[in-house]
Amino acid sequence: MRTRFSIAAWAAASLAVATPASPQAAGSIEFGGFGRFTQFDNSLSFSDRAGAGGRLGFFLTRNVELEASVGYTSTSSATGPSVDHYPIYGRLVFNAPLVSNVALLLGGGFVQNIYRGGLRGADNGASGLAGFRVFLTNAISLRLEGVGDYTPNPTNNATSSSNINLGAQAGLSIHFGNYRAAGSTRPARRGSGGDSDGDGVADGSDSCRNTAAGVPVDRVGCPLPIDTDQDGVLDAADRCPNTTPGARVDGSGCEAQTAVAAAADADRDGIADTADSCPNTPAGTPVDAAGCPRATDADADGVADAIDICANTPAGIGVDARGCPADSDRDGVADAIDQCQSTPPGTYVGPDGCATLLPSDNRPVVLEGVNFNSGSAAVTGSSAAVLDWVARALIAEREVLIEIGGHTDNTGSRATNLSLSRRRADAVRSYLVQRGVPSNQLVSRGYGPDSPIASNATAGNRARNRRVELRRIN
Repeated sequence: MRTRFSIAAWAAASLAVATPASPQAAGSIEFGGFGRFTQFDNSLSFSDRAGAGGRLGFFLTRNVELEASVGYTSTSSATGPSVDHYPIYGRLVFNAPLVSNVALLLGGGFVQNIYRGGLRGADNGASGLAGFRVFLTNAISLRLEGVGDYTPNPTNNATSSSNINLGAQAGLSIHFGNYRAAGSTRPARRGSGGDSDGDGVADGSDSCRNTAAGVPVDRVGCPLPIDTDQDGVLDAADRCPNTTPGARVDGSGCEAQTAVAAAADADRDGIADTADSCPNTPAGTPVDAAGCPRATDADADGVADAIDICANTPAGIGVDARGCPADSDRDGVADAIDQCQSTPPGTYVGPDGCATLLPSDNRPVVLEGVNFNSGSAAVTGSSAAVLDWVARALIAEREVLIEIGGHTDNTGSRATNLSLSRRRADAVRSYLVQRGVPSNQLVSRGYGPDSPIASNATAGNRARNRRVELRRIN
């Protein structure tokens, strides 16, 4: 038997030069050409020759492709004139990802061998394929593969009861439609050349290069807006960043002030300012002759009832100056039951005081920092830090079912926006599944322009409406 044709060297060389890309998604189309070397069955007495061919494929799912291809090889026969060989294939190809830009290809299906020239006829058989796909860009891939065709009742059945033709193929493919953008979605390591603060935004585009580790950032590498005291006013505009939880605030983040009484009794406690030892007693508080709150303490927590906001604190619980259970990290959960007492400001927490992805009132959460190229469902590389944090949170809360909702502004047709929003939601879901989130924990839906959170009258509001939201559905 003649020496088998090897493709191992081609595969190794391609792995060394390729750039990262993501697997295909359902609905994408592959169109490509290839060179082919065919080793014919000995019974045919044909010379082994090089030829060419083309392929057309459609991805039924992210990993399964339905493919048709045809080849052409002109060869010579030891017993007669030249022969033209046309193998026509229909097969399913499974794309099994190995690393971010390389997939193992395993396929099988039908082959029809058509012979013209010195041997005329056609026969049918089974075909198998094994090889590699290497993405060179997000739309171009290199395929290296071996093909084996078995024909149980060949055209030359007078001299052989079956034929086995072997082939080696190498070619390029172009991908259209619903593919994800190329580029590694994993943030650069802290201290690596391209991303010094490890926030997922390359230094050349990073406006805030010293972002603390783990802080979610926007597309230019700066921390996302934070509301430390959760009063509805972002820290950047909050003149009173430590407002008491639940207090009503004005546009500057400070508690609304009521008009004070006349200068003679500023705190209106009935004691003239000149004799008032506690001139700032809260309105309505019973006071003693010196104008200070009466020293009653019904719950024995060390804070007088007159200023005790939490007058029924259980015995033995440590309290703050307001008489409420101590909450050192100001997350709304008392230290006595807070299992995570160093939660960063502005973090949503559960009943145990530990960080959770979603707020307790089940409001949708906008994934700030998750961005897409204009008119595309391709997740940009700068989105990785936020999505990686979301993946870790969901893996830790596997009982939570999440809807990923895609939204657009009203630019363009509603049908186009519905499709785009659905594909963007699908892209986020695929990313989270790749990071280990169980697929049955996530559903994705596209709402197009139907659920705006702001008027579409300005560019800024349209940008707010182009978003991806998470919402708990169980």
